[in-house]
Amino acid sequence: LTLQSCTNYAPISTSYNCMRNIGGVVGAIGKVTNQAGEKSSIELLIDQCHNYGVVTIGGTASISNWQRHIGGIAGMLYGSDTGITVSNCTNNAALSTTATGGGEHRIAGIVGHTKYGNIEVSSCTNNGEIKTTQTAKNPRPAGIISVVNESDKLLLSGCYNKGKILNTSSEGTVFAGGIVAYLIKANITGCHNEGMVEVTNGGGAIKIGGIVGADNATASTISDCVNRGQILYSHSQQPYIGGILGYAGVPTKISDCA
Repeated sequence: LTLQSCTNYAPISTSYNCMRNIGGVVGAIGKVTNQAGEKSSIELLIDQCHNYGVVTIGGTASISNWQRHIGGIAGMLYGSDTGITVSNCTNNAALSTTATGGGEHRIAGIVGHTKYGNIEVSSCTNNGEIKTTQTAKNPRPAGIISVVNESDKLLLSGCYNKGKILNTSSEGTVFAGGIVAYLIKANITGCHNEGMVEVTNGGGAIKIGGIVGADNATASTISDCVNRGQILYSHSQQPYIGGILGYAGVPTKISDCA
């Protein structure tokens, strides 16, 4: 399956309580189930696709543990044995969520959430502001990918974030990153963040990084990455903050970063 040279100009706005995967170009691709380890057989290429449509998500999640996946290009990429590639894509619009309830609010300029399988995201750029506000529960705002979860092989390379990353929600834990908010098993190389990362509120653990907010896998590496974005924090709770990586739950290999 190939999606090439696709552009969305239309705004996307929803307050539907069961809406789970929202993307400027693609809502979700792959086998989106709750069966651990299941992968699809789809070979997917998303190349030279662009989003100019503002994405605004509201409402209240009707299922308490449902995550919301919101991306300027794709909401959810569920991994494939044969490989998924997202390349040369840009998001040029603001993305925001004020939705309440549910599990986590995973929102990013390119992809909201990746899980399982072989996935590569390369040479993509986010120019839009990414914002979690009001009572968005467990916010995970990021420039490129919000949450990388249990990927067998995820390569994130040559991506740029130029948009502001902002959280003002007071509900639950907060992970925020210029490139990735929360990471489980991936290789990140040659990525640059130039956008401000600002957190003004939070209700639990707060982890903020210029490149990655938090990492929780021994197999992850971050190399040749540069953060030039200012990090602002103005909440009373003690945070974990890093110019490259905000918090490492396990040893993470970081090399040649600035």
